[in-house]
Amino acid sequence: MTKFSQFDASEYLTDEKTIAEYIATAAQDGDPRILISALEDVVKARGMARVAEDAGLGRASFYKVFRESSKPQFDTVYKIFKALNLRMVFVPEKFDESENTEVIAKTAVPKNAVTTKTVAASNKPAAPKVPRRRKNEDRHVSA
Repeated sequence: MTKFSQFDASEYLTDEKTIAEYIATAAQDGDPRILISALEDVVKARGMARVAEDAGLGRASFYKVFRESSKPQFDTVYKIFKALNLRMVFVPEKFDESENTEVIAKTAVPKNAVTTKTVAASNKPAAPKVPRRRKNEDRHVSA
């Protein structure tokens, strides 16, 4: 009889690129429990105590996040993402990736991460840069 060992995703989450892809895929599922479960795998891979400390969370509250019945607050999950050097990126639900590959390349990966796919530059011309207003500049509206 063949024996199988329990699969542990945390054993394969060895670099930031893989971690970012893993979390992004879990987030696309739409089920918050899937995202929290994936986050737990990443936290295990990085070390529970270290991530809890980096996130500024107490041990007890940190472990509560990953309980089956828990519904962690957004700020808690956000602190964990920050401790893991991950950032969240939002795109419209009906986002045409084929036409916006340049946007995806710039926003869909954590800082300092390497993308796994070569993203082709868009054939569309870049949007013109709009000058930013200075803080102390008067804002007059002419009639």
